[in-house]
Amino acid sequence: MRKISSYQDDNAYLAALDVVAESDVPVGAWYLRRALSEKGIQVSEATCGRLLRMMEDAGHVEAMSRKGRVATPRGHRVLQEWRERQRRDRSQVAFVQSLKVHNPEELIDVLIARRALEGEAAALAAENASPEEIGRLRNIVKAHEEALAAGSSAAEENTDFHLTLAEASKNKVIVAAIEVIYRHPDVMTSLEYIRAHAGSKMAEDHNPIIRAVAERDVRAARNTMIQHLNNVIEDVKTYLRALASEGDSDSEGKREDSGRV
Repeated sequence: MRKISSYQDDNAYLAALDVVAESDVPVGAWYLRRALSEKGIQVSEATCGRLLRMMEDAGHVEAMSRKGRVATPRGHRVLQEWRERQRRDRSQVAFVQSLKVHNPEELIDVLIARRALEGEAAALAAENASPEEIGRLRNIVKAHEEALAAGSSAAEENTDFHLTLAEASKNKVIVAAIEVIYRHPDVMTSLEYIRAHAGSKMAEDHNPIIRAVAERDVRAARNTMIQHLNNVIEDVKTYLRALASEGDSDSEGKREDSGRV
């Protein structure tokens, strides 16, 4: 059961306002304390009285003589905004949870989602990217190639390329979704490990994407990005096949050992 140290706790305030708004009768401090307790929020009756006065001062509730308080239209609006924010937060948490990679097969699911998002991002970048953004993308690819030549993983340059391209799309929703994916440690750590084992050099795929964006060729930008992600997906599948092959070899070895014993 959660306790709050102060009536200034936003969640307690909004939970209290929710109680008042949903009640069929005016709400007093005693009723509010009991209703909040049922929600798992432990507060004193005195704190409930302060919460009700705060809500009244804010214009979220109004007094009904001595019977208690009822929610005002303004209070209902505040509650609606709070509930929408809670729904958005739950959706974001669910999205982030879906990015947790427990095995390479789950990584393919993430890459398929990336393929849809980033294909559209590249197409929009072909329409909306500024000359400065195109120049920045070229510099990132150059840095990526130099990092690979020096034996580095170039994971940072790869991430910079994709995030910069997403920003050039000028679509805030796509940018936000791609940022969540690229900032998720499970996804990028797993992908970097697999690509290193596959010996892949994805920087080579980035040049055709930039060329299409610079030429304002929407279809080519989308297609080259999709091909790029298909190549990444194939790397993961190659890794999975290699793992399966190693597993078969181990099994054969065990069977041979058993036969010799």
